[in-house]
Amino acid sequence: MLAELAQRKLGNALERLEGGLGVQVGVVSRDPTADETVPPLAIVCEFRQPVSVQVIKEAHRLAWCFSHSPLLVTLEPNQIRAWSCCEHPVLGDALDDLDAEISEVRTQPQSDTSLSGQAARALHWVELVTGRFFEKYEERFRRDSCADRLLLSNLREIRRILVEDEGLDEDVCHDLLARMIFIQFLMDRKDSSGNSALSEAKLSALHQDGILSQTYPDLGEILGDYQDTYALFEWLDARFNGDLFPGSGQSGAIRRVLSPLTAASKAPRTCLKRIKSVRKRSEGVE
Repeated sequence: MLAELAQRKLGNALERLEGGLGVQVGVVSRDPTADETVPPLAIVCEFRQPVSVQVIKEAHRLAWCFSHSPLLVTLEPNQIRAWSCCEHPVLGDALDDLDAEISEVRTQPQSDTSLSGQAARALHWVELVTGRFFEKYEERFRRDSCADRLLLSNLREIRRILVEDEGLDEDVCHDLLARMIFIQFLMDRKDSSGNSALSEAKLSALHQDGILSQTYPDLGEILGDYQDTYALFEWLDARFNGDLFPGSGQSGAIRRVLSPLTAASKAPRTCLKRIKSVRKRSEGVE
């Protein structure tokens, strides 16, 4: 079950990248015959050809977002590498900063011809199955930086900012947080063709239909405009018939409470910034 889920979540996303074609995604399990679902020891991405650093970065980001395994193993024809999924993925365009790699276990079969070298590398993978691998590199697998833990930590901080600094009612705060997460999910979640439910093209269409006052590239920009923020809220209320959109039917109440928070207020955008920093809801988690 988890192997299929990993292929769908990671494999499909990597297939859409240039150079990511032919990737096979699986899991390493301590007991693959167990009846209950056992968290895998590692996610494995096998590429048919050497891939770019950008593809490797994306594989690690997706595995970190997946939050089901502490380790990612990437297999290329020329090397085998291991990456901690308890360490932040590299953001931005930098290609030479891959701190999450556990470089001590990197294996390059074509260059490592000595028997002792091959034996030492093989021992690392044996230790993975026995669990000693995680004991040896314990400092690389601290749960505090895992995606799920970081998301909860950020949400607690966002809630503190909105309630204590901005003076929002707790119920309103929770509705607002739910809306931010839900809208960002609609923007980030991709179908098998790589299209999201609330894409930039859809935002452009909402502008053409007179719902939004201008075109926007993302939710962060929308939150900078008070009227358009609530125009989007109300469109989603109608879109989901008051059933699926968190806090449906309360836009007016939230509008009245938030009215002192002008476009200059940093609260909603701070909320989104922290949510997006984790990207638990990114295209890697479809």
